Amino acid sequence: LDAMRQAAWIVDGLSLKVCAANAAAASLLGVPSEQLVGRDAAALIATPEDLAHWDDVRAGHFDSLHSDTVLVDAAGRLVPVTRSIRALDFDAAHPHLLVSVDDRSEVTREQEASDKLVAELQATLESTGDGILVTDMSGRIRVFNRRFAQIWGMPEDLLLSRQDDAVFDWMRRNVVDPDAYQRRVDAIQEATLSQATERITLRSGREVERVTQPQSCRGRPCGRVWAFRDLTELVQAGRRIETLSTTDALTGLYNRHEIGMRLEVAIQQARRDGGTLALLVLDLDRFKHINDSLGHEV
Repeated sequence: LDAMRQAAWIVDGLSLKVCAANAAAASLLGVPSEQLVGRDAAALIATPEDLAHWDDVRAGHFDSLHSDTVLVDAAGRLVPVTRSIRALDFDAAHPHLLVSVDDRSEVTREQEASDKLVAELQATLESTGDGILVTDMSGRIRVFNRRFAQIWGMPEDLLLSRQDDAVFDWMRRNVVDPDAYQRRVDAIQEATLSQATERITLRSGREVERVTQPQSCRGRPCGRVWAFRDLTELVQAGRRIETLSTTDALTGLYNRHEIGMRLEVAIQQARRDGGTLALLVLDLDRFKHINDSLGHEV
């Protein structure tokens, strides 16, 4: 018993009392070994599953039990453990049972830390305005956020079903030039360490900036991160600014500055070609009066 790595104690199958316990059990339960001897087996791990098992033993059924559970130590702390109970057959006339317990506290803490890290990562992905897609070295999808689906107009069910080929086919079919898009994606995938920033136009009219760079794990490439930023409003705003700088807000025709520049270009062209240039200036009488009194539409 003392040679066992995990906490363990032996239970008398008739009285259901602990008749021996090792030092690891004393450490796990927070009770000296000598004080464990004589304790009710059901009192050490008192979950409904354990209580039912000891009732079966009392009735003469010595079945094995193995599962993850919790125990309460002497300080009142809940300790996650894996507990096994099996019958010992060294004395058929007087049955005994061996209870062995593995402390899962460290594993549980690591799992909780990992779950917390994953939750923080997912929250970060969902809070960004960029669409994020992460693939492994073979191109399989590992992580994505909802913004990615929104930018590409993609049903979330398609992503959640993990149909990677269907996802990539959707992306290819929804760009203005599918063949050029696919050639560029293939080239990026082949160059494992390549980084790229470029603009693509979707059939929906969206202007999207695509930024991609390799993902490294312990200094070695293990995948690729694709970030997609919707530039549609920015591009449209730029076009509006450009239009406003060259046209009259009321009529939509070229403004005075743009007319002067275009007239200058036309004159230079006519000089180079040895031709002539005609310019017609049309003036509308009382235009401001009509505009102010009857409105812009008239």
